[in-house]
Amino acid sequence: MRHFLFALRGLFADLAPSFLFMALVAVTHQPLLATGVAIAVGVGQVALALLQRRKVSSMQWMGFGLVVAMGSATLISHDARFMMLKPTIIDFAIGAVMLQPGWMLRYVSPDAMPHVSRQTMTAWGYVWAWLMFLTGVLNAGFAWFGGFAAWSAYTAIFPLGSKLALFAIQYATVNVLTRRRYAAQAQVQGEAQAQVRAPARAPA
Repeated sequence: MRHFLFALRGLFADLAPSFLFMALVAVTHQPLLATGVAIAVGVGQVALALLQRRKVSSMQWMGFGLVVAMGSATLISHDARFMMLKPTIIDFAIGAVMLQPGWMLRYVSPDAMPHVSRQTMTAWGYVWAWLMFLTGVLNAGFAWFGGFAAWSAYTAIFPLGSKLALFAIQYATVNVLTRRRYAAQAQVQGEAQAQVRAPARAPA
């Protein structure tokens, strides 16, 4: 459970402004309010990290820049259609960043890192990227053809729900693979130690 919470906290902290924007739109139906709050959260996250002299990940920088740029354009233009299409642009940009190999390794706790396969985490990173692309395409479809009510219903269910579902599937899968990897490593070490302890055979 500790490893689960470590990964969940890191991932959702990086995507907090986007999640918060979609949640506020779904609950309040006030896109301008949601945009303002998302900008404030994004700025606050980066400012706090810099003040604490922590490294700001590429995911955080990208999210911060998109939220501020797209949010400012929304506040200035007051264009509802642009506001509804904005998540698509953000989802595509996040998906592009997620195509970077190994980006998910920062969400693995330090004590679990020796037992986690880098190839496995890289593959899951690509799965997350394609989920973001799919989310962006669906968002554009609901924004363009569905109207505000249908788009609001979509944003209330699919973006966060799909990510929670994928995270749970990934955690369960990686947990099983990691346990098998750890057991195999322990078996190899045990056999090596047994060979060292075994008495040498006398020459014939």
